[in-house]
Amino acid sequence: MTPHSCKIGVRYPVLVTSSILNNWQGLRSINGYPGDPIHIEYISIPGATIRDLHHAFRAEYGNTHRPVDVILCSGLNDLIAGSSSDEIMQDIYDFSKTVRSICLGENRAYWSSFAAATLPFPPQLVSLCEKDRKLKHNYRNTLVNITTRIREMNRGDKHPHIPTDMAPCFHTWGVRIMQHNKVIGPANLMENFADHRLVSWKGTKPKQMLHLSDALKLKMGKSIVTYFKVIYRITEDSFRSKNEALAHRSTKAKK
Repeated sequence: MTPHSCKIGVRYPVLVTSSILNNWQGLRSINGYPGDPIHIEYISIPGATIRDLHHAFRAEYGNTHRPVDVILCSGLNDLIAGSSSDEIMQDIYDFSKTVRSICLGENRAYWSSFAAATLPFPPQLVSLCEKDRKLKHNYRNTLVNITTRIREMNRGDKHPHIPTDMAPCFHTWGVRIMQHNKVIGPANLMENFADHRLVSWKGTKPKQMLHLSDALKLKMGKSIVTYFKVIYRITEDSFRSKNEALAHRSTKAKK
């Protein structure tokens, strides 16, 4: 039995996203991506807010009788529309309640799960070094707040079998990280941000850069696939933390 035929018969893995990961596979004839190794379902609406995606999810899966494992990657459109960090997080919590209300029963192993990926810090919305580039509305602090709260939510999930704390963290993508002497250590701390890697973003000027390049978008999508493989325990070398993964990588490099 393949992972596809085994897993899709029990649970639905679903990526819900706005334009951040819309059409992330790109032109497979050019980039060589062979396709998802397991079946994953997608709700993808460019320009959508979290509430829009929540509505679409309810329309599609509201009456399902199987558990659903959702990962959400959205929120930048909410920022652009003027939503605060509190409003965005409330919309995420409301979405999570809907997902977790699906297929509740005495057997907790069959409960649905919800996680959110942290969001990139686009040059169009964020200036990491204000002395070099000032924005009329710099959303850095708002995104820092949202990132912290998303990670706390993922770690605080009470599902007995789905490790939602393994959800991808995209807040470091397209950002230059300050170098440290430590070989092993967390690489996703926001206080380590130095500046943007402008070559990693679409557009020719920072004010146009809202989305990561097609190459990085493909890698982001692959990390979503890896997340589902990890929570379904069908992948090798899955780690509980980035420290553990870095330590493993360092050990392998010395061999």
